[in-house]
Amino acid sequence: MGLAIASPIIGAGEGTFIQSQFDRLPWKLRVHGAAPNFFTEPGGYLLPHKGGLGTRFPGICLRALEKARILSAHRTVLKSRLRRAGITSMLVNYGPMAMGLAEICDSLGIRMCVHFHGYDASNEAVLRRYAPEYRKHLPRVHSVLDVSRKMKDRLIELGAPAEKIRVVPCGVDTRRFKLPEAKAPGKVCLSVGRFVDKKAPQLTLLAFQRVAELDPDARLVMVGDGDLWQVTRSLAVALGLESKVEFPGDLSHEEVLRRMQSADVFVQHSVVPRFGPSAGDSEGTPVAIMEALACGLPVVSTRHGGIPEVITHGTQGLLVDEYDVAGMAQAMAELLASPEKRKAMGEAGRARIEEAYSMERYMADLSQAVAEK
Repeated sequence: MGLAIASPIIGAGEGTFIQSQFDRLPWKLRVHGAAPNFFTEPGGYLLPHKGGLGTRFPGICLRALEKARILSAHRTVLKSRLRRAGITSMLVNYGPMAMGLAEICDSLGIRMCVHFHGYDASNEAVLRRYAPEYRKHLPRVHSVLDVSRKMKDRLIELGAPAEKIRVVPCGVDTRRFKLPEAKAPGKVCLSVGRFVDKKAPQLTLLAFQRVAELDPDARLVMVGDGDLWQVTRSLAVALGLESKVEFPGDLSHEEVLRRMQSADVFVQHSVVPRFGPSAGDSEGTPVAIMEALACGLPVVSTRHGGIPEVITHGTQGLLVDEYDVAGMAQAMAELLASPEKRKAMGEAGRARIEEAYSMERYMADLSQAVAEK
């Protein structure tokens, strides 16, 4: 199989689910970026950044000429690289990137599998820009992959034929994310994720404030970085929670694993933002929640995106409605007060991941999707 994998970001900024594709699938070519500044491995940038064409025509002019289809240098070079690598299938992560590659794949007879992950099928600004292209190109691609049944309904609205859609949630490496060998019981709540609108870290903090008033031993660790990191830290100061909440920033994968194995409850208050540039944005099926379940952590989260497809309320964790801060506080307090419930839900969560969300299952589904005729 001549497989290419495409993703918008080069290197360390890629999500763990995309990195797992590069680590475990037999790809021949990687494609990154956006037209006209695509980058391939092997090969490098399609259009030179220094010297030659890049000097005679500044980047902004190249982009303008490409958009007007007066110059098609990047298409010509990319087609040549795809032919030389013998590419017959391409797995493209995120809808907007797929739209930049759709005509190239179509012209070369390459089977394109478009892997949607969340914002690309929900963010209002993204849909204003790409919905017309989705309706044009999605009926012609080989298959459309999404991470939840809820997202499938949205993609049908955006023009994807129902028979081409496969629900393929991301997977967890259960050999790495596993139950701790031993753990002292405590009252530590953990969140892991970007500090952005749809993960609403400020609402998690407000819920924890109520928990801390009831239980002085409760602690919260909020791992990650992003646009809302500073304002959430400032809110913690304003609420008098400085001594009870830790903001360690971005951590390595190994340190995140260590934190998960030593925490007692995983918390995430995912919402659909109603205002601003992130309005309409939605999670798919958050990988951090699945990793926490694999480590035996009960989860307190919201009925949002694909989360209820992974977590049955009362079995692997507790779910509340979006923006229900009081309900989230009650759920957190309930689990912190009951080691027995935490243990039972943690074991059920681990079993759920092993049954339906393992990395082996994810890779098998992806391999089948890109290989089938």
